[in-house]
Amino acid sequence: MHKLAYYLNKVCSTTTMKQHYIIIFLFLFLFCAPILSVAQFGLPAGFELKNFQENENEAFYFLQYDSAYLRVSQYETIATYKDHICYADKRGWKVIVGTVDSSGFKQANYYHVDYKGIVTAAKKKFDTIQVAALGRALFNANLSMQKLNNNASSWKIFSKIKIDMTISIIAFPAEDADGNIWYGPEFAQYYSIDGRQTISTKIVNKVPTVASRSKEELTIICTAEKTPPIGIIWLAHRYKLDYNIINVTYKAGASSLHFDHATKTYAWEHIAK
Repeated sequence: MHKLAYYLNKVCSTTTMKQHYIIIFLFLFLFCAPILSVAQFGLPAGFELKNFQENENEAFYFLQYDSAYLRVSQYETIATYKDHICYADKRGWKVIVGTVDSSGFKQANYYHVDYKGIVTAAKKKFDTIQVAALGRALFNANLSMQKLNNNASSWKIFSKIKIDMTISIIAFPAEDADGNIWYGPEFAQYYSIDGRQTISTKIVNKVPTVASRSKEELTIICTAEKTPPIGIIWLAHRYKLDYNIINVTYKAGASSLHFDHATKTYAWEHIAK
């Protein structure tokens, strides 16, 4: 810092007043802009906006995933013990329902859900290699999840094929039969292309908790995290029509999801403690 001050003093002593102001402006822009931008937006310490946006994009994908399966469950009665996977294609969503083991899906039924929500039963199997890989990953993830501190009776489990063709399984609790909205633990496991080998595992929000509710607000406390994870963002968007505001509190701040009447859209507000 002393060397920097010496350098600036030396440069400024040999410049005109106009050049002097330019040098000061460049110094402030390069060294102070990052600090000023954080202060301007007042984001919580450790909060990563890019990470939050990525989590929200995943949450939106899983909301559509869940909606596709809901359409199928309305089209045909599905036994509660059965597993399912969904993935998007050019026509809408493909949904496979059955039981899984280490080889993939067994006794599966195949469905298409178009963008209008219309369900049709497929006459034959499709994407057999991909479906088998997803089934194996789901089976292995189910075994891993049995080791979690699991007090929640209802879980949302999602699978997704990533850009590099590896497979991710994301799971978190949701609303149970009594209407309690659970969150945590959130389980993420990543698998090889064939769904056999576990690449990595991540568990956040390890202790299961029930969200507090009033007529107007749903409050979720996530003290273990610096940025709301996928499952909590999913819950916020899932229940935003039922409450005027969704509050999420975490380590260094809070985020609230509410309806912006000016833009006619839902918007997040992130506030530091």
